[in-house]
Amino acid sequence: MLFFEEPKRARKKCPEQMKRELYQAQGRKCMYCGRKLGIDLMDCDHKNPRAKGGSDQKRNFQVLCRTCNTRKGATTDRQFRTKFKSIGVPQTQVPPAKPIPQSKFDSVAKAATSRKAKQARTRRLREEYWWF
Repeated sequence: MLFFEEPKRARKKCPEQMKRELYQAQGRKCMYCGRKLGIDLMDCDHKNPRAKGGSDQKRNFQVLCRTCNTRKGATTDRQFRTKFKSIGVPQTQVPPAKPIPQSKFDSVAKAATSRKAKQARTRRLREEYWWF
């Protein structure tokens, strides 16, 4: 059996000049947690990830601390901000004033997983006992 893979787009690194401009425009803060760090401790990140069709244009980049960049992964900016809302960060406080611990994100992921499992179990029972 033959498998045909789509050619991967070459990964384009954020130019250092653009990173500096974004860093200054954001007030030298991470867009999510609001921590002020040196530019060498910040990463350029795609708001809409390349894995989901995002572009390499300047308007699609933001500067994040490495912790938030790792937490965000391949999610979109909107999806990640939704996580902030679900753990109780007021909308007026996004990005939050202080860092959010990883345990908060873990609890949100655990709750979402258990909710999906419960929905699947209910769906299975309905299909199995459809005559009731």
